[in-house]
Amino acid sequence: MLHAPKPLVLRAALAALMATSLFPSPAHAAGTDAFWARLDQLVSRQAYPTAMLELERAMARGAFEERWSDRAEYWLGYVERRSGEPDKALAELARVPTESAWYLKALQERAEIERQKGDTDGAIALYEKLLTLVPDQQSDAVRAPLADLYFESGQYAKALTHYRALASTFGPQ
Repeated sequence: MLHAPKPLVLRAALAALMATSLFPSPAHAAGTDAFWARLDQLVSRQAYPTAMLELERAMARGAFEERWSDRAEYWLGYVERRSGEPDKALAELARVPTESAWYLKALQERAEIERQKGDTDGAIALYEKLLTLVPDQQSDAVRAPLADLYFESGQYAKALTHYRALASTFGPQ
């Protein structure tokens, strides 16, 4: 018989998983370039207006090579979300190309924005898409919020499916 893990144990395990998941925090993705390092410092200090201003200035003057433009779009969306501009953030994050290394993180941000805005169906659709794109060993980072969204929307059978998958990962040891 499958026993559900204690909620606090599950939440702690999920927090640890999110910290080491496919979705690195921007602080771990800054790279070595001076601009990205400065941006990382601003974001880690939650100086979002300054970070947004620096990104917008750099983008306006065409400071990014083509290969960095998707990274800049992601960061701008990330910063705008945390600056209280969810609609602008969604627009920026939607510009990150599907072939970009930043696409999965952008998709996750978009799903979280939709959830914060109260668009449960939109958030579910984005998390479902994300679940099909992440490797199996990292799917729990997507399943947890997806299960919660299904539960909150009254879709208990779907929520239970995802909670069971999580319990099999984080169940009694």
